[in-house]
Amino acid sequence: MVFACIAVIDWLTTYELSLNPLYVLLVLLATWHCGWKWGALFALLSVANQMSIGLALGHPFSRPLYFFVVNFNKAFSSLLIVALIARLKVL
Repeated sequence: MVFACIAVIDWLTTYELSLNPLYVLLVLLATWHCGWKWGALFALLSVANQMSIGLALGHPFSRPLYFFVVNFNKAFSSLLIVALIARLKVL
């Protein structure tokens, strides 16, 4: 439910305003309370949603490759957060 609200707000604000911190917060909470699998799922869904917004509305980069590099970095960062939070909870 929370993910859907963030996704809708993200679509309404277009690609210019990044709501990535809200997605990261959701990934943190999902990983901590539900485990790394749910955290990874929300991480990948958030990047997929942001990529679909960028592809549908046009990405604001000078070269198309930059769009994919930025989204790869978002995915990598989110999955790294999942791994670190999952490990932190174990400790």
